[in-house]
Amino acid sequence: MRFGFGIYIAWTTAASILNVAQALYKWGLNERTEHMVWTEVGWSILVLFISILIYAFLIIRHKDPIIGLTAIWVYVAIIYKQHVVYI
Repeated sequence: MRFGFGIYIAWTTAASILNVAQALYKWGLNERTEHMVWTEVGWSILVLFISILIYAFLIIRHKDPIIGLTAIWVYVAIIYKQHVVYI
């Protein structure tokens, strides 16, 4: 049962982080506005760093390496999705 909860925690955490990042982008934190202090690459690196901290906290708190493995799965899935060329 712990295996399933570890996967669930990691995927819902990823969904929450991505939803917050997307909301910030939609609310005007993108390069096309004068309110943008950083570039989109800078924001991406910041979100990646924050997500790593969140996952590290969850792994330590729950003592569950499945969360870390699922986090790697999430990162690989996002990287793969960004590099797929649709014909």
